Amino acid sequence: MNIRVVRLFLEDENSELADIYYKRAALLVDSTKDRETVLSFKLCQARINDYTSKFLEAAPRYHELSFTGEIDEEERTYML
Repeated sequence: MNIRVVRLFLEDENSELADIYYKRAALLVDSTKDRETVLSFKLCQARINDYTSKFLEAAPRYHELSFTGEIDEEERTYML
């Protein structure tokens, strides 16, 4: 649920509130085995770093996600 809220705040370009909910989600993400949730969490992490101008932290996460086969090829290309 927190990850959905993070994604909505990122779509609204509100990285401050997204970061608050991201930190809440970070406490719970280790307990899930759902691959889609983990991927969504990692994407949120990269986007928050991107929005807050932490490009050196965002780049490795985007690079890691670009090799994930579960993500649409067009999105993976966009990440690179």
